[in-house]
This record gives sequence, C-alpha cells and structure tokens, in this order.
Amino acid sequence: MNEQYQYELDVNGGSVTHETGFFFKPAPFVVEWEGQTASVTFRRNAHHEVVYAIQQGNQLVAELEHPDYVADVAPDKLGRLTAVFAALVHLGITANQSYHDFFESNSVSFTVKQPIFLTAV
Repeated sequence: MNEQYQYELDVNGGSVTHETGFFFKPAPFVVEWEGQTASVTFRRNAHHEVVYAIQQGNQLVAELEHPDYVADVAPDKLGRLTAVFAALVHLGITANQSYHDFFESNSVSFTVKQPIFLTAV
C-alpha cells in the first residue's frame, strides 16, 4: 500500500481486484474511473445538514443527504456519476436498496483512494 493512503480499492468489472487498508466513512476520498476523478467529502451544507459532497474539479456535482445518501434519480439514470455511486454502494455509504440491486446486476470499474486522515503524534 502507498504510504500516503490509508485505504485503496480497485474494482474491475464489478469484482474487487485489490483492497488494502481501512476505510473511514467521514474522511475525504477520491473515486477514479475512465480517466475521470471525483472527490467525495463528508461536510455540512448551506442548510447545516450533514451531506456527502461530490466534486469534479472545482464544481460541486451532487450533495447527498442523510439517511440513504443517493441522488434524486434512479440508479440507471446516473450518467457520468455511475462509477461514483458504485463506489458509494461498495463502501457502505449509499444505503438505498434499489441502488444495491442495480450495482449487483451491473458491472462497473473504479478505483478509490483515501489519503491518510489521522496520524499519531
């Protein structure tokens, strides 16, 4: 495992090919797929609600609210964010059953990297 990451995951065609470290849900992480990258951050939004914010570059593309952290579209309508939601389902963040069912029957490839979040003093 790379020393700058506390968690790394590679999924190829829906199957885990590499997984090391420990994933911490509140810590920021990056999802990579097909030459694209999205950053996912657990934070408060403008309404003081805790959300997962998904950004590509400097653009906020989605804010996912508690309790199930899903988009406001069906899983087959996610478009360019399909791989991000496949990662969120795999990581246990997205709790919606229709999303789980969709990704069980649809193979998606992606990589997740979570930088080291906390270090011992």
